[in-house]
Amino acid sequence: MPIEKPRTQELLALGVFGGGSRLAERIEMLLERGRVFSPRASRARIAVTAVALLGLVIAGSFTPRLIAFAQERLTFDVASVKTVKPDSHGEPSIEVSPGGVTMRSKNLTGLLMWAYQIKEANQISGPDWIRTDDFDVTAKAAGPVSTDDLRRMFQNLLEERFKVALHREQKIVPLYSLVVDKNGPKMREVQEEPRNGIGLAFGEGGGAITGHMVNHISELAAMLPAFLDGRPVLDKTGLAGVYDFTLRVELDADQVKRMPQAGMAFAGFGYLSGVFSAVEQLGLKLEASKGPVDFLVIDHAEKPDAN
Repeated sequence: MPIEKPRTQELLALGVFGGGSRLAERIEMLLERGRVFSPRASRARIAVTAVALLGLVIAGSFTPRLIAFAQERLTFDVASVKTVKPDSHGEPSIEVSPGGVTMRSKNLTGLLMWAYQIKEANQISGPDWIRTDDFDVTAKAAGPVSTDDLRRMFQNLLEERFKVALHREQKIVPLYSLVVDKNGPKMREVQEEPRNGIGLAFGEGGGAITGHMVNHISELAAMLPAFLDGRPVLDKTGLAGVYDFTLRVELDADQVKRMPQAGMAFAGFGYLSGVFSAVEQLGLKLEASKGPVDFLVIDHAEKPDAN
């Protein structure tokens, strides 16, 4: 009998790790070898195991919340939001760099368009003032960050200062696809780290989009609807290089006459022509198509306090 215990342990090891017989048969063999089991001890072990499993289940239910709390909310180091006086007639503009975002004379619709990569103003629905009241927003990060992080930081800024609450809806609508022309891109490619500095500005003679060390052509596509007939533009270029470019769209005399003087820059969006030829000068092309587009529905928003 002195050697029976080691033999039982050896068989137990073989029963657990062996591959030649079924588990039920191996357990039966062990029992036949005279292993003694205590029902009381087994019930105690089962109870302890059940409590341990319950603890794991409860801990697992809290894990996503703990992870969410552990994730740092992306915010700007310094941010300023100021209401623009109705009679100021400032020119709307957007300046984006790795260090921050500057928006001039932009209404909340325009701010949301950039933050959520919405291509056209009519893709956002909400109270009337989100289209009529303009704001200057200057937001600076603590250091260089990606454009995607800048957008998330800007979304958080809008939630904080404008109390924005919204949801998305998707629809199939007419749109433009931005593709590479048959002769290839004509933008100046630079061998530098991307900065994705891009700006949009308007004047009496038209408008311009300028890009400096840009490797996200989707940024250009997001600004093109300002010159078009209300259709969104999707980036289908597949370009992965880093580029400098300037896209200029000019207004002729007849178009200038058709534009009201007040709020001229935004009112002229539907009249701006020549964007197709301007895009072609960059070695790109706009193709009409249809596709899924996100729409934003503003459930709640408030005008920000002066700061």
